[in-house]
Amino acid sequence: MENKKHFDTIVIGGGLAGLSLAILLAKDNHSILLIDKGNYPRHKVCGEYISLESWDFIERLGIPLHQMMLPRINTLNLSAENGSELKTELDLGGFGISRFLLEDLLFKKAKEVGVEILTNTKYISYDKKHEIFEVETS
Repeated sequence: MENKKHFDTIVIGGGLAGLSLAILLAKDNHSILLIDKGNYPRHKVCGEYISLESWDFIERLGIPLHQMMLPRINTLNLSAENGSELKTELDLGGFGISRFLLEDLLFKKAKEVGVEILTNTKYISYDKKHEIFEVETS
């Protein structure tokens, strides 16, 4: 079955970066399709610590971090099996948020700002015809 729609931009991959890009472009009045091979929300073991330099950017995306009472992280503690330990202060510091929650919030915000999202969909290939890209998915 052939289903053709036109978008200004197609984002392939809906992790934190793909969702953020889709939100930014949609807020700038672009029509966006985001394609991801998985589904939301999903668990990943990463992204539990975010540098404070990202705080303002994430809030500009529309995620109200200031309302979430997130833990601030200012110290790094590293320990080994033998009991030795390294402790250092983090100059800028960061905050803790689960990757599951952050990705879910970004997913919902993307939908709210008009991003069309295809989940459980694999990108297969593209073909450029003049100035138009045709993208094939599963």
